[in-house]
Amino acid sequence: MKVAEIERYQALDLFESFLSSLTLLLQNDRQLLLMRSARFSVAYRLAYYLNNKIEEPYLIDMSYPLLSSSNSLVSDVLVHNRSKNSKPLLALIVRQRYLNEGELLNLHQMRTVAECELPLAISLLPNKEYLLIYRANDYSIDYYHYRIDEHHCHLLRRREIEDFSSDATQLKLGIRARRRAESGQ
Repeated sequence: MKVAEIERYQALDLFESFLSSLTLLLQNDRQLLLMRSARFSVAYRLAYYLNNKIEEPYLIDMSYPLLSSSNSLVSDVLVHNRSKNSKPLLALIVRQRYLNEGELLNLHQMRTVAECELPLAISLLPNKEYLLIYRANDYSIDYYHYRIDEHHCHLLRRREIEDFSSDATQLKLGIRARRRAESGQ
């Protein structure tokens, strides 16, 4: 097998391990999603479930910076071999809101600059029946919906990195903007 094929298989296996860990979290610890500050608790429990799926010599660390810039995202969960020459396997960012464009570009830099095999982010969205998962690739960000009750994940959209300069391709929420005239202000 070629090196590229092995890396692709490894990334698929890691993504499946992540989804399996997410399913366990939702089956066993779903009440964490209702907490006001769920981000760190969810990240910790996901790290716990991932730890049971990841084999040696890889370890899981929390709040680990991959990029050197001071305004870069810090991964909430990182699966890696702590040796200096190894590439990180999985970096996970947990948020209780949608990621903004800068955070999405940082997630992509985790893939291209830090050479992380599988940079992911997850948005815990209150009052939604799904979680939004972001997956950075070499040239795009994939958006997945993970249906909470069904424990099912499907690809929603792929957004090319070159399209980030155009607001027309940004995923929009189905929320109408209030006009000052309508609200009486």
